[in-house]
Order: sequence, then structure tokens, then C-alpha cells
Amino acid sequence: MKKQNEKLNTLAILHYVAGGLGCLFSCFPLIHVAVGIFVLNNPEQNPNNPPREFIGYLFAGIGLLFFIMGQIIAGLTIYSGKCIKNQVKHKFSFILSCILCVCIPFGTALGIYSIITLQKEEIKNLYNNA
Repeated sequence: MKKQNEKLNTLAILHYVAGGLGCLFSCFPLIHVAVGIFVLNNPEQNPNNPPREFIGYLFAGIGLLFFIMGQIIAGLTIYSGKCIKNQVKHKFSFILSCILCVCIPFGTALGIYSIITLQKEEIKNLYNNA
């Protein structure tokens, strides 16, 4: 029982760290938002190029979309760490672990480790007893 609690505590800490790194790395698309805003505010227009408004809004929109998605996934990862620590919402943590497998390389390693750990019968029993 104590060994399983230690595994869950380690897993929760790893989710906290991955969520924090996710918050940090998801700020990189803000560079695209800044470039888009710069393009929108630059008055020079070359008639041979596509309209600057389209390019500016495209850069800013896609950058903002990736920033928001990254922040949401990072927040859910931190929340999953809290759920693992408190031994609640087993299915939520399992589904999020499956989604994290897409986030190469840290998310993949964490996702696989989480899936393996959360599928053990003794871990499932801890969640049922909590």
C-alpha cells in the first residue's frame, strides 16, 4: 500500500512538472502573434504580395490558437496531478495520459508511464477506497 502511494505521489509530481513545462513552452507561439501584429501595423504594401491583413491575421490567429491550446493542456495536466495526489477521477487522469502521448518527447514518456501505472489493479483499488 505504501509503495503504491509513493508511485502515485511520484506520478503527481511528474504531472506538475510536465504541466509547468507545458505552460512555459506554450508561450512560444506568442512570437507568431507578435509577428502578426507587426505585419498588421507595418504600412508598406507591395502589390505583388498577398494582402498584409490576411498574413497578419493568419499569423496572429494561429499563434493565439496554439497558445490557448497549450495553456489548456498544461492546466489540465496540473489538475490531473492534483487528482492523482488526492486519488480521485481515475478516468480523467487516464484519458489525459492518453492525450499526453501526442506531446513529444516529455508528454509521451509521461503518458506511457501514467497509463502503465494507472492500469495496475492495486492502484485502481486505491482509487476505489479513497
